[in-house]
Amino acid sequence: MAVGLITRTVHPDAPPRVEYATPPLIDEIREPLEALAAWANRNRPAIAAARQ
Repeated sequence: MAVGLITRTVHPDAPPRVEYATPPLIDEIREPLEALAAWANRNRPAIAAARQ
């Protein structure tokens, strides 16, 4: 089943197995999202201080 940015496939195994994958649409935004995540990790102390 595709619900947008994540594809979820349920396999009727015992026990049940579920796979999650990203469709090709994600490839266009993957690099900017990874850059944002890296920025957030680098700036975690400053972000935490700003929340205080």
